[in-house]
Amino acid sequence: MMLENPNHIPILTILIFLPVVGLFLLFLIPKKNKWALRTFTLGITGMEFIISIWLVFGFDTSTHKMQFVERISWIPELGITYILGVDGISLLLLMLTTFVAVISVLCSWSAVEDRMQSYLACILTMEACMIGVAAGLAMAGKRVWVYGIVPFVTMRCFEQIRLDLCSQNLP
Repeated sequence: MMLENPNHIPILTILIFLPVVGLFLLFLIPKKNKWALRTFTLGITGMEFIISIWLVFGFDTSTHKMQFVERISWIPELGITYILGVDGISLLLLMLTTFVAVISVLCSWSAVEDRMQSYLACILTMEACMIGVAAGLAMAGKRVWVYGIVPFVTMRCFEQIRLDLCSQNLP
């Protein structure tokens, strides 16, 4: 019930680890050089979005099988395997994640001034985690939107209440 990656390019692994590599490189840029921080992060998130578009054009809509499957036996003695793949829903979530990351960087261009490096690091971390959730849980037979999006939506409400109370300096 899987279609192997026809080009043997680990595109999902690249999508997961490109923001992680970008995260480490981001901390090599001086905090005071906000233009370089923003431009670098926009470049990383832009590359992610372009790669995800490449996934869409290579996706075979005529089948229900998992596609772009990457399977590596990680620790064979314990039966641990690194496996990624996408179906139609997780592909849409990958596209949404990479698009929102680009928009987040663009929207914060003039809105965020304090702790810019930390803010952009959070965007890259979020992107890597959400792509990992979408590609990994789909292969485990889970419903990605339940495990990845629903907790975010419900916790976001509580986070907003917490922020509202703290910004008012209430106990």
